[in-house]
Amino acid sequence: MNKSYVSKYFDQLSNVMKQHSIDSMPDRIWNMDETGCSLSHNPGLIIARTGSKYLQSRTSGNRETITMLCCGNANGTMLPPLCVIKGKTVKTLQSLRTQDAPVNTKFSVSDSGWTKMGIMERWFKDHFLPLIGPQRPQLLLMDGHNSHNYVELLTEARDNNVIIVELPEHTSHWLQPLDRTVFGPFKKAYNKACTNLMNDNPGTVVSKVTFCGLMQKAWTEGMTEGNLKRGFKACGVYPLNPGVIPQDAYQPNSATRMEKVSVHGVPQEIQATIAHQETPAAVVPQETPATGVPPETPAAVANQEAPIPDDILTDVILDKVDQTLVLDIADDEVLKALIQGNIFSTPEENSQLLFQHITNDVNQKAISRFPFQNTSSPFDKDADVLPYPTSTTSVKNKKKVQERYFVLTSEEVISHKTKQLEAKQDKENKKETAKL
Repeated sequence: MNKSYVSKYFDQLSNVMKQHSIDSMPDRIWNMDETGCSLSHNPGLIIARTGSKYLQSRTSGNRETITMLCCGNANGTMLPPLCVIKGKTVKTLQSLRTQDAPVNTKFSVSDSGWTKMGIMERWFKDHFLPLIGPQRPQLLLMDGHNSHNYVELLTEARDNNVIIVELPEHTSHWLQPLDRTVFGPFKKAYNKACTNLMNDNPGTVVSKVTFCGLMQKAWTEGMTEGNLKRGFKACGVYPLNPGVIPQDAYQPNSATRMEKVSVHGVPQEIQATIAHQETPAAVVPQETPATGVPPETPAAVANQEAPIPDDILTDVILDKVDQTLVLDIADDEVLKALIQGNIFSTPEENSQLLFQHITNDVNQKAISRFPFQNTSSPFDKDADVLPYPTSTTSVKNKKKVQERYFVLTSEEVISHKTKQLEAKQDKENKKETAKL
């Protein structure tokens, strides 16, 4: 996970909860998420003698998946689900024994069996709002799926005083309460119920006819009040506690994330460290010495560029080249001047020469590390293989940066999405006009 995104998310969540005075009202903090139940269940492990070669377990063979929209609050209350069946008409639901499902369960159809914008809007209007009670405001946490953040749904939520907060991308495995402690026990109970059904009734398979009854058993066993409360606590939502997310959760992202680099090639974090270490705390005026040369004024001392310490400079270089190829680069006075930007007047010229200097220096020092002239080294001088391409700097196309919003029901987000919708509609109208 990206630590900066998670920090901003918790800041926004804290501001919303305190602003609307719902930080001490767990019955008004909700989380909605989707999960899928396959008709070809996972039978689990089998107990057999050591050395047994033929182990068998039965499944239905039907790989169709039924999507369930589930929602619960921090007080442990679980709303009945909305099940999405793959189909094109309502006749698809005739094969289900809906009376066996949990009370007030809703059913819908889609051609893919997944959630869509219309289904999400119907769930919000006809299912969520009538069951949460008249108390307002209420908070709803959701992930960033396209069916969750379109203008019509956000407008409906704002009109009903429901605040929708979106989770950061790629964080639902840590920040989604239902994913953390609810869906796991539910899936385990569902697979167990399917296995028991097929073991007790050899001629019966898991299908749409038996799905509602199996879901009822798994729902009662997995969607418990305790599991739901533990999910909100484990995600740091209620009680609000960002520190509950362990630091290990950010390590995979920190290993591959690129830090921002300034125009001089020095990361901003290192520049801040240099400025902090080298800036004098105070300058005490001194008397004029007998030589008649006045001492340096505080302004003159402040205007001098502080030298970069060797240890910090070495860290800068190690971020750019292989550590095994760097010997005494930090002692090169030319390289220090390049990084400080004291050779050329423009940052672009300094950055280009810095890159060339590092490449040439590393190439010369690395030849001694690879004395054998073979193809395993990029410094091979033989002509039996194609030469390696020279290092060149290319300007990549700038990607459109999409602004990240967490409070989706704010005026800023709705206005932004409305403009996007209008721009898209204008573009389509121009295409239609051009065809005519």
